[in-house]
Amino acid sequence: MQYASSALNDVALHEPSLGIMLIANKNSLLTKNRDKNSNMRSCASGTRPHQLFSLLLAGLFIGGLLQAQTFEPVSAFPLSDESSVDRSGFAAPGQMTWTQLTDFEQSVIQRFNTQTSEPDASDLLALYLIASGDIRDDDQVKPFQTHLELFFEQHQDVLRIRDERERGAQLLKRMHLHFFSADERSPLAGYDADQSQLSALLRTGVYNCISSALLYLVLAETAGLVSAGVIMPSHAYVQITLPDGRIVDVETTSADGFDVVRDEAFFNRQAGSWFESRRLVVPSFADYEQRRVVSPAGLGYESMWSQHTTEMRMPYADRMRLAEIRGLMQSEYLDAQHNRLVYYYREADYLRKQENLPALDQLFTRISPLLTEFDNQPAAALFSDPISAVPALLLQAERADWLIRTSTSNTVVPGLADQGQQLALHVLSQASSAPMNTQLIRDLAYRALGNHLGNLLAADDLVTARDLIAGFPDDCGASAFCVNALEQFYITQGQQYWAQRNWPRAISLYEEYLTLGLQTNNRSVFESNLQTAYMNQAEQYWFDEERDEAVAMLEVCVIKVASAERCQQRLQSARQGR
Repeated sequence: MQYASSALNDVALHEPSLGIMLIANKNSLLTKNRDKNSNMRSCASGTRPHQLFSLLLAGLFIGGLLQAQTFEPVSAFPLSDESSVDRSGFAAPGQMTWTQLTDFEQSVIQRFNTQTSEPDASDLLALYLIASGDIRDDDQVKPFQTHLELFFEQHQDVLRIRDERERGAQLLKRMHLHFFSADERSPLAGYDADQSQLSALLRTGVYNCISSALLYLVLAETAGLVSAGVIMPSHAYVQITLPDGRIVDVETTSADGFDVVRDEAFFNRQAGSWFESRRLVVPSFADYEQRRVVSPAGLGYESMWSQHTTEMRMPYADRMRLAEIRGLMQSEYLDAQHNRLVYYYREADYLRKQENLPALDQLFTRISPLLTEFDNQPAAALFSDPISAVPALLLQAERADWLIRTSTSNTVVPGLADQGQQLALHVLSQASSAPMNTQLIRDLAYRALGNHLGNLLAADDLVTARDLIAGFPDDCGASAFCVNALEQFYITQGQQYWAQRNWPRAISLYEEYLTLGLQTNNRSVFESNLQTAYMNQAEQYWFDEERDEAVAMLEVCVIKVASAERCQQRLQSARQGR
């Protein structure tokens, strides 16, 4: 209780006000996926247009002298996909992935990771069937192996052709006749621009450029041909290297596609009708010149995010597993990490919203070795596609929050909170370079810093807390999360001064907050508390018989506080009572 002069009718301590504010920001997360509403398709797996997902960020601020409440963003994605996943076997011991792999999948990954010689046809078939997403064990593979063996039993004469150019041409024609049921009257029989699964091709004969190229690569390997995959922005095909070093393009969607000529004249005269007949985006000759040649295995990895891996055709868990396998198998190819990072972010976002902290800990423990590669480098400089930096930054912001949370319970590993703080600041330093989701990246990083600040305030470490907010970037006011963190600090510090009846410090603190220029509903709360602190200091002067100082303090209040009716009224009373 603050003492008051009897002349002022024993006025009690003026209490601070309570303010509440709700802020919502809408952001989107970009994932590489195909636009299913487009009439023109991209057959190549790595060139699908992007889809957007909405994220709502909501913040609750409580001002005054009560403790500030924390807040979290709501889920970034519809929960139907994530909520249907059984994660009981995830982060399995001995596996490098977050998702659980079968023994068959692990054995194939092991063969491709450790093999010193080129993969044979059975290796490629196994890899391509894994990429189909619906084949996960040896028993499922056997019918497809039998199917291919039957093909060569019926076409043994192809293997006896000595001239490799002729052998490759005949192999392509027989492939179309045997697997696609094509003929001269219907050269594109069975073609579907969306059918990129090799498993579905072998079951149904329906194919596109990716699935037909994968099948030809398996057959070419059996036939002893030196082959590779070729990727253009809207298409994929195969190339064969002949013994004399000549490279032959093989258009696998056409029975007559062996040794096709795609020169500048073709793209000037024929490319439009040729690609449009296959419902593909028409490329330019410049696109052709920028084609990317990949190994047979590389085309299999590319197919792991092709048309069949869209959310309308494949369950979330299967899409995530393929994205993770591809990222694992092409770990040196940073652009291959995009979808892997997106799914890791989705998992972190979902698990945190579900408060499944044990699973969240397992996730970050498993994927931290990958993420530490980005810790001290600008994410935008690591990827050829700047958009790929977006999921990396989002996930790093989530990881910063995890490090800060883990620091409160992990006494074995020191410095986790500092590591999380530095990581969050590192993310903030890069946010402006992100081509999209800039605000979301900032909000997630500031959320981590806000949680760190909350831990410091809970530990009554106000000195370190002040050092922390002093290091916040200049864009802090644009993030509801950062504003909330600042207000948590000023509320908590104000509580301390109020409890100490240290009105000069309280006045200085509230004026410091108001100088920040944060335009929130709590601004009026802090103005009211500032006015209250002035009045309490004036009452203290009055009680100590320092009435001139009391009047002067009230006069300063009237000048400095935007709306100071209470100070004005008290000033008039004080002047009359001197």
